[in-house]
Amino acid sequence: MALLTRPRTRRTQRAKSNDSIRTSSAVKRLFPAGYPPVPIVRLSVDQYHDLLDVGILWDGDPIELLEGWMVPKDASDDLPRDTLPSEHSPDVPTVPIWRLTVPQYHQMLQAEILKSGDPIELLEGWLVPKMTKNPPHMVACELLSEALRSLLVPGWFLKFEAPLSLDDSEPEPDLSVIRGKSRDYIEHHPRPKEAALVIEVADTSRVRDLGLKKRLYARAKIQEYWVVNLPESRLEVFRDPTGPVDVPDYRKHQSFTSRQKVPFALDGKKLGSLLVADVLP
Repeated sequence: MALLTRPRTRRTQRAKSNDSIRTSSAVKRLFPAGYPPVPIVRLSVDQYHDLLDVGILWDGDPIELLEGWMVPKDASDDLPRDTLPSEHSPDVPTVPIWRLTVPQYHQMLQAEILKSGDPIELLEGWLVPKMTKNPPHMVACELLSEALRSLLVPGWFLKFEAPLSLDDSEPEPDLSVIRGKSRDYIEHHPRPKEAALVIEVADTSRVRDLGLKKRLYARAKIQEYWVVNLPESRLEVFRDPTGPVDVPDYRKHQSFTSRQKVPFALDGKKLGSLLVADVLP
């Protein structure tokens, strides 16, 4: 992915903002630096300087910017490699990459180092570019939305490409079924306990959705995760997450063909079912 270049702006009241930013950016990282299995966004030198200027990074942090990536200075060659399949892209780093916390990611948005709406997700502490959505992907999302809205009951609503705040990530799944009402989330994004179902539509993103995304949703204990597998015309259903273990995953996996129906339930109560063919483009 190309560098995110943006005119650098001098921010006023920097001294006042630094104290609050440094307090929250000191949140302990869940993971050390590592080798991502996915492409990583490259930052410009100005963006890196802005991270230092507003106190999101400190001058003493053991990081250097190399080819747009934040690389830890003290990383050793024996850092564990990710066991997930790696995506084929020149933007998948061959060096370990520094991880950001969710509060730091929010501070980058508040300081306009990143813009709300930039095609980026925070996944396991890394800034990951979103995959391009082609027409079949968008059609599948619209069909899913129509089908799910017809099954929802009061107390639940559907969100489209909206952030979920996890301990180490802030993914933006294609669709999610969330407890409550829209106005319940004016002050914060939904959290795992408020999400009954998360859905990703996978075409070019299949490796990511069945790998890194599945892992982080299982770690966060998202109770049910669907992947609409467009290349194989299937709907993959994952249930019973392990939570934060060494290798997070879902204990139950069912693969439904286009001729099969997928049961839909909330709070343990079955509300209906979806024919897979009805949500495929």
